[in-house]
Amino acid sequence: MIALDERVSGRFENYLNSFPWAGSHVDWRVVENEKLCHPDDVDDHFLEKCRGTPWGSFGHVLVVYTGDEPSLLCELEDVAEDIDLLYCVSPGDRFSCAASLDGDVVRVYFSHFLEYDGHVRMLAAKNTKEYFEEFDLREHRIELDR
Repeated sequence: MIALDERVSGRFENYLNSFPWAGSHVDWRVVENEKLCHPDDVDDHFLEKCRGTPWGSFGHVLVVYTGDEPSLLCELEDVAEDIDLLYCVSPGDRFSCAASLDGDVVRVYFSHFLEYDGHVRMLAAKNTKEYFEEFDLREHRIELDR
């Protein structure tokens, strides 16, 4: 797990704000999506379903809390297995997106986002126009207090 500064989270929040909203979540009536239900016990079948979505297609996920807080770059399997733990201090609808890591460069695919309701419902955006940004870890990586 790698912590990234709030500039990365803020860029993702700005991207999400370009979509129509319904209350505290994206208006999924106008954004094509795939629904995933987070099981009590994550198995290979669930991981394959995650990998079959744009959100799970790059091996890493950017876990975002708010646009003005640090985010976490995690491996897909860890997020799929422990999304409830990753968001337990931040209840309600939360967003994450696909990412890839190559040396000191993280490419964040904002367009491959997922909304998690804090319980079991996960909605992964599909067929959005691909949009990503690259961030240098030497500039955006931060150390978290333990």
